[in-house]
Amino acid sequence: MKATAGLCLGLLALAAVLAAGQDVSPNTVVTASEKRWWKGYNGGQPNKMTPEQIQKCFYSNTPYLPSGKGPDHGVPRTILSKCHYKPWTSKMHKCHSKSCYNPCPNPPPYVPTAWDYISNNPDMTTLTALLKLTGLNVKFEGCFAGTLLAPNNEAFAKLFAQMKVDILDPAYAAYAAAFATRIINYHTLIARVYARDVAAGVGSWPYTTLYGSINGEHRVRIKTININPICPRPNCTELYTFAQGEQGDSNVANFVAWDKLTYCGGVIHTINNVLLPDDVYPSLQALLAGKQLTTLTTVLTGIEAANPGFIQALEQTPATLALPTDAAFAAMPAGVPPKYYLDILQFHQCPVKAQDQLLYARFKSAFNPCLTGLGAAQNNNGLKLTYNYKDYGNDLVIPPAMKITYTSVPSVPGTSKIAMADITTPVGASHIVEAVLIPPTVPLN
Repeated sequence: MKATAGLCLGLLALAAVLAAGQDVSPNTVVTASEKRWWKGYNGGQPNKMTPEQIQKCFYSNTPYLPSGKGPDHGVPRTILSKCHYKPWTSKMHKCHSKSCYNPCPNPPPYVPTAWDYISNNPDMTTLTALLKLTGLNVKFEGCFAGTLLAPNNEAFAKLFAQMKVDILDPAYAAYAAAFATRIINYHTLIARVYARDVAAGVGSWPYTTLYGSINGEHRVRIKTININPICPRPNCTELYTFAQGEQGDSNVANFVAWDKLTYCGGVIHTINNVLLPDDVYPSLQALLAGKQLTTLTTVLTGIEAANPGFIQALEQTPATLALPTDAAFAAMPAGVPPKYYLDILQFHQCPVKAQDQLLYARFKSAFNPCLTGLGAAQNNNGLKLTYNYKDYGNDLVIPPAMKITYTSVPSVPGTSKIAMADITTPVGASHIVEAVLIPPTVPLN
């Protein structure tokens, strides 16, 4: 224990000299253990890393091909377990080789964490802010051994442009944190995926992410294609690497920087588009288009024509929503007067006052049953929806039964199965249902 503590103190003393920007002279006291550690990198004589080397290692688009081992390779385990890692700055980096192999021989506290790379990158200020908002920055401040597909500022700007609500408004902070947590976890792969391996034709299959929901595991596909079929692989300069989300060919992100290694061997690739799983959408309108709910879209358009601003209000009002399929509208009871369509749509909405009031499966909440928008508008506490969940013991073999029950008109069954649950929009939780919910206040001709 004393030897370990002494080694740590020796390294930290050496770190203080280097962090201060001073040269390490031959007279600097370096222990025998430290000399053995440095041997093979630069002959036991640490050199400061130049700003050009920092740029090359962490912020250039030049492909960096790691050895497959983390940047802590060769660092004694006792040091890694006993020494604390400090926030990284450019002054802390030293490197002998301009190629920054592994990526360079930096003793603790100089191995940069994933958070060091992200928070010091001027092209990742939005990601930095969202990580702080969600608290996920803690995950990346320490040991990270997976893969982060890090959207740059351009990527988030494109995502925000698709939203119908200003999610960065402090009034929506809790909703933004929940939404961003799903997004960031979807960009965090469990496996360590190097771009050079994908370029060599290895591992172009879907990779499992940290994001999981009632709809199962969610995956990202990473591919490399050769835009010049004559060019040989893997040395071709015309290889094109990209990642694809679960929402089809339109949800593709290009790699703009790749293979940035961090403490514990994690790897970061910078991408220029935000990837989305099949149950997270930037707006309600995007959800309706993505799930092909065309009849509901038509009904909403008709209501909007008579009530300008209705769709925007629907987008901006935090709520749990039930969204009927096209088949549900086709099977809707005959004799519903069109003038009641607004009431029917409000009956499918349960507005909330806080993010934790949104209903997600398993629907165990003090706010279930939920008061509908129609009930609030008519001051009728009886106009509620009850979300039901029945677990058969093994979701992988027999999916759970989910449905909505409510008080309906006498001739209409007051129940609807949920075809797909837990679809997230910036301020809402939506569930696709197999029947149109007819409130008891709507007369049937």
